[in-house]
Amino acid sequence: MRELGVDAAVDRTTGDLGEALREVCPEGIDVYLDNVGGALLDAALGNMALFGRVAVCGLLSVYDRDEPAPGPARFDQILMAAGPIEDRPGT
Repeated sequence: MRELGVDAAVDRTTGDLGEALREVCPEGIDVYLDNVGGALLDAALGNMALFGRVAVCGLLSVYDRDEPAPGPARFDQILMAAGPIEDRPGT
């Protein structure tokens, strides 16, 4: 993995994902690319570094659901509209 430029990897199927992310990113996640949503996105959001960035390019965990996904009810619209969610303090 090092030759690919990957600092660490976490197996989402073992244990507490949030805790595993805290172990490999003790100062928070600087950049997170998400195409799954759901519990994976929740765990990453709970471990973001100050001014970290999240790129959401899909929501695989909710595509085949019959009921609305938990969380922000219209979060999928951000993806569909390709709109950013940003906070730029001091600008």
